[in-house]
Amino acid sequence: ALALWTGALCCKVTIGESPRWNGSMDPLVEHGPFESFDRHEYFGSVPRSFLTLLQLVTLSQWADHFARQVVEIYPALFVFIAFFIFIISYGLLVTVISNVVRDAIVSSRKADYVQKELECDKRSRHGERIFKLADINRSGTITAEELEIALKQTELREIFQILEVPELSADGLISLFDADGSGCVSIAELVRGVVVMSEDIKPKDFLMLSLWVWNLDKRAQLLQERCRILHGDVVSLKKKLQAAFR
Repeated sequence: ALALWTGALCCKVTIGESPRWNGSMDPLVEHGPFESFDRHEYFGSVPRSFLTLLQLVTLSQWADHFARQVVEIYPALFVFIAFFIFIISYGLLVTVISNVVRDAIVSSRKADYVQKELECDKRSRHGERIFKLADINRSGTITAEELEIALKQTELREIFQILEVPELSADGLISLFDADGSGCVSIAELVRGVVVMSEDIKPKDFLMLSLWVWNLDKRAQLLQERCRILHGDVVSLKKKLQAAFR
């Protein structure tokens, strides 16, 4: 809008106040092609110039109405008209396309969010179904023994395959879903574990995995050092016992 108003002001001063078309609308005088032009109608004021440039932007009969007449007298204005059409039309095109792309991205994100919510809800129901089948004694938790029985007697294995849960033993599945390390799985742990499996891997997950592996490596090194000390103690004790029975 600012470019249009600025251009309208320039056109009003340059074309609207030009004396080159004085008498060009006199019906008693014969004029050549494109010499008759009512500059007051198109550029007599800033608002009129604004509407004329708006007509130029929309490319609505701009050539025959005023462009040819103006360029006939002021050929240099052809550069202004061409540049103005390119800049404004290109700007409008970019604006329209950017808005369409933005709306498409927003709609796609909303659709993805709704799809993820539906998938999470579906997996939550599967998790509740798994817990109902596996909690044989209705204690509110699942043990390895209960899960092993349920895997043999119910459709639990098929549900795990649908959810793309790794094919593990009962003890392995308990370890997979047991978040607090209690040795059994509650319904909250099971549902959360089933839902989390469908989420995309994020950079922070790799960071957590790296920290977990680093911590496991340190614990393994500590265990190795303790085993070495224990081995030394056992060897020392063995020598003492051998010396005592000689």
